[in-house]
This record gives sequence, C-alpha cells and structure tokens, in this order.
Amino acid sequence: MKVVVLTWWDVSAESYADDFGCEVGDAYWQVEQYVSAAAQEIPELLDVDGYVFGLPSPPQGPMQLDGRVRFALHQRVEVDRERWAGARQLDSRGPVRGDLAEYVIWFWYHLGGIAETDAVMRAQYRDGRGGIVAKTLRPKDRHRR
Repeated sequence: MKVVVLTWWDVSAESYADDFGCEVGDAYWQVEQYVSAAAQEIPELLDVDGYVFGLPSPPQGPMQLDGRVRFALHQRVEVDRERWAGARQLDSRGPVRGDLAEYVIWFWYHLGGIAETDAVMRAQYRDGRGGIVAKTLRPKDRHRR
C-alpha cells in the first residue's frame, strides 16, 4: 500500500532555535534537514518493514527575511497493508490508507525538535476513493489524538 503525503511547514527560526538548541541563523537550514531526516524514522512503520521515500519538493525561494522558515516536504509512504492493519489492530478491508496517512502526519508534527515550536504544518493526501484530505496543524492541536 502506498500513500503520498504532501506537507508544507512554517516555523519561526527563533522558536526552532530555542527548542532545538541551535543558533537562530542555523535554524534556517537545520529545521528542514531535521524534519526530512526524522520523517524517515517512524518506529511503528519500521517495525512492519514500511518505508518513507522523499519526493522532489518545490523550491521555496530564498531565505525568508521575516524570521520564519518555510519549506515543503513531500513523502511517499509504503507498507504492507495487512502488516500495518495488524500492527494498528484495524480491519485490513477498512480505511487503512487513511490511518497510515493520519498516523505519519501526526508523528511528523510531534517530532522532538518541532514539538514545542510555533510550527504550522499543512498536509494533504489522497484518500484512495478519489478525494483529497487536507488539514492544517497548529500548536494548539498538539498532543490531541
């Protein structure tokens, strides 16, 4: 089973630097590299031999001068449907693709270096029935499941 998850991030360099413990000037390049690398390491997905593949993302232009870091991160997530359903205790005939997409979106937004920042993440994926699911996660949405 495959699902492509498109995400767009917006986080202040100062907020990221405070949370991650780096210089504000370094946050502009560190935040995107951190999220991109961490997006590959989802324990629950790795436990069932799932994979996350980075996809080409549109360039976001020059460094932002307003103190915010904006970038797109697009990923293709692949896993055996039966194994994911079993690990999540789902009926494999049900909406497993949506569960996978929602899980990875939640995981990415709650990454350790992002979890206490002012990051806003827009995400979207195809639901497998011809529709597109789109959502925006903000700091007030953290720790809700």
